[in-house]
Amino acid sequence: MIIPDNIIEPAISLKDQYFDLKGLEAYSALKVPTLRDYIKSGDLPCFKVKGKILIKRSEF
Repeated sequence: MIIPDNIIEPAISLKDQYFDLKGLEAYSALKVPTLRDYIKSGDLPCFKVKGKILIKRSEF
């Protein structure tokens, strides 16, 4: 099967997208306090950059 490039490239670019907590709240059905609980328990990996919590889309 041949997959066109215009289908592959958008999938690759979405893989590297990062959300802050408000952005992830809008993207998902979860509220910020729930996301914080998942981060504290270690179930949701995150990065902290200059005090801002970022979650990689591919790890959500």
